[in-house]
Amino acid sequence: MASAVLADFVPFYTSAYQNSVAAIENGEPGQEVQAHIGLVTDGFFSMMGIRIVEGRDFRRDEAPGSEPSAIVSQPLADRPGGAAAALGRHIRVGTSPEYQRLLVVALPPTRSWICPTRPRTAR
Repeated sequence: MASAVLADFVPFYTSAYQNSVAAIENGEPGQEVQAHIGLVTDGFFSMMGIRIVEGRDFRRDEAPGSEPSAIVSQPLADRPGGAAAALGRHIRVGTSPEYQRLLVVALPPTRSWICPTRPRTAR
């Protein structure tokens, strides 16, 4: 086995769930757009052969309690009301408390996707 990752959906078979996404401007969410949301672990994009256009992949060695992050697709970032100029900015996904402020760390060239990490807790 060359690599292994975890995802909460089956790639190429099922679609991730849809939810509202909004860029956070001055502490307030902007216009909402709908996007496919899928939870994945680090290495997912490279294993699937999807290059990251800008930014970085999730890091397995990120410290517990570090700021939750998300990877936003380039097409979603380019949409009106999307996360334009998203890299390094924050987004809100849906209404779950743990996904109200995610740092955008990468932009792959796939369809309208958001892939947040699960929040890390201090041990």
